[in-house]
Amino acid sequence: MRYSTGRREKGVVMLVSLLLLIILSVIGMQGMSNGIFNLRMAGNIQNLYDSFQMADAGIAAAMAD
Repeated sequence: MRYSTGRREKGVVMLVSLLLLIILSVIGMQGMSNGIFNLRMAGNIQNLYDSFQMADAGIAAAMAD
């Protein structure tokens, strides 16, 4: 059995494959960007809590003297 595949069919498969690859790449980059943003946000929240604790400890030390 022979199947005839023309050039046009091969071109369509390549085009669909490239479009799928581009879509998956964009989704992956968006996921990485989202992860970096969440990491920065968590770091900023940690800095906020640390600053609050240091300020509270400074006030407590000043009031103890």
